[in-house]
Amino acid sequence: YLKKNPDVKMCPLFHYEKYGKYEGRKAFFVDKQYDHNYKKRKISRFIKRKISNLINIKRIKKNSNVKILVYAHIFYIFSTPEIIEYLKNLEKYQYDLVITVPNEEKFQIIIDQIKAFKPNCKIIKCQNRGYDIGPFMEMLRQTNIDKYDIFFKLQSKSTANQTCFIYNQIFKNRDWFEYLFEGVLGAFKVHKNIEKLSEKNNIGIIAASNLITKDPIHKEHFTIKQLEKHNLKIKNNYTFVAGTVYAERISLLKKIKKLNLSIKDFEPTEKGYFSFAHALERYIVANIGNNYTIYGNDVCKLKQFCWKKANKKIKKITGIRLTKDQRIKLSDDFVLRYIEPTLIKEYKIETIKINEINKKIDGKTYKLEECYPLLLLNGNTKEYIKKCVQYRRTDYMDLSEKEFEKTVKKECVERYKSLIKNIDKNGYDSNNYIVINQNNSIIDGQHRACYLLHKYGKDFKVKVLKIYEYQTKLENIKMFLNKIK
Repeated sequence: YLKKNPDVKMCPLFHYEKYGKYEGRKAFFVDKQYDHNYKKRKISRFIKRKISNLINIKRIKKNSNVKILVYAHIFYIFSTPEIIEYLKNLEKYQYDLVITVPNEEKFQIIIDQIKAFKPNCKIIKCQNRGYDIGPFMEMLRQTNIDKYDIFFKLQSKSTANQTCFIYNQIFKNRDWFEYLFEGVLGAFKVHKNIEKLSEKNNIGIIAASNLITKDPIHKEHFTIKQLEKHNLKIKNNYTFVAGTVYAERISLLKKIKKLNLSIKDFEPTEKGYFSFAHALERYIVANIGNNYTIYGNDVCKLKQFCWKKANKKIKKITGIRLTKDQRIKLSDDFVLRYIEPTLIKEYKIETIKINEINKKIDGKTYKLEECYPLLLLNGNTKEYIKKCVQYRRTDYMDLSEKEFEKTVKKECVERYKSLIKNIDKNGYDSNNYIVINQNNSIIDGQHRACYLLHKYGKDFKVKVLKIYEYQTKLENIKMFLNKIK
C-alpha cells in the first residue's frame, strides 16, 4: 500500500481506512456528508440552469458567436466537481478552457476529472508559487488570447468547515466559494454577464458585488512597495476583486499579458505574509483605466442579510479600528501580523514601570531582562543573531534560507544599533508606544523596551498601548459567533 501511495505521512492503516477503500486519492471526493450535500446542489443547479436557458433564449442566440476563454487554477481538490458544475452554465456557448494545477502527482485526479468533462481543454502543470496569480501569469505567457472577446478568470476556493471575518463580512464554510462563482458563472448571471461584456459600454470587469472592495491603508502601503520592486504603479485608494474570480474584456487582459511575467517571478506559496502575488492581484483589477468600471452582481442576498447584524457587531471590535486613532502610530508590518486578525475588546494608553512588562514565548512567561535583545546589549552578538534567526523567520517569508540568514545578520543588528543611536541622540519618543496585552506581555516594541531597561533601569516609566483582546482570532470565529447569537 505504501509503494502505491509513497507520499503518505500518516499511519498507513488509518490512511487505508480513510482513502484506500475508495481507490486511494479518489477518496478526496468521497466524504459522505460532502457527497450527500453535493448531490443536492447538483440537482438544484441543473434545474436553475435549464430555467435560465429558457428565460435567456434571445440573449444566448444574440451572443452565440462571442469567443470566450475560461481559465481556472485548481488547488483545492474538493472544489473541482463544483467548478465543473458552474462551467456547465456555459454549455450554450463555444468556449476554450485552460486549467493550471500544481506539478504534483496527487493532482492527477483533477486532470482526470477535467479531461472527462472537456477533453480538448489545455492543462498546464506548474510549481506552487504565487498562489493563483503566479499560475495565471504563466498561463497568459503560454496562451494566445488575441482570438477571444471575453475572459473568465476562476480559481478553486476552500470549502472547509471554517468561519472567518474578512473585508468586513463573515464567510462561513462554502460562502466565499459561492459568492465568487455565483457572481460570475451563476445560472441567472452568466448570460447577462456575457451580454454586458460584448456590448459597447463602460463595463470592463464583472464580479460579485460584496467582493469588490478597497484595502485598509497598511495593505495599500504593502501593495505599493511590492509593485515598486517590479517598476509597477497603482493609484491610491484603489478598488479590486477579493478572491480574483471575475469576467472581463479581453482588451484589458492584453495589458496584463504585456507585463511578460512567468511563474518564476513569484515566491513559493507561503501563508502569513504579503507577497508580490497579493500586490499583483490588486494591480490586475485596479489597472483597468478610466474608460472602464467594475460592475457588481448581487449574490446570495438572503445569506448576506442573515449575517448583517453579526457583521456590524464584529466590525466594532476588530483591531483595524486602532489604525484610525490618530494618537497611535503602528507599523504596517505589525498591523498585518497582529492587529488585523485580532478581536479587541478595548484598548488604553497607560504609563507603567518598565520592569512590569514581560514576554510570553511558547506558553512560558519571561521577565524583560531575560529577552534576547539584551544579548546584543551585553556584547553577545552571535547568540543574538541565532535568536533572530529562530524568532524572526515569519518577518522575511519571501526570502530563501540563505538570503534570510544574511539579511538577519546585517539588517537586525544594524536596525537595533540604529534604534539605540536614535534614542541616545534624540531621547525616547514617549508617543511611540510599546504595545502590551492585558497580562502586560509585550506584543510589539521588545527591542525598544529592552534598551530602555538596559539604559534607564527597572523603575523607568514608559507609555504603553494596552490591548484587551479576545482569545478568538478572525481566521476562525465560529465559537465567537455562537456567543453573539
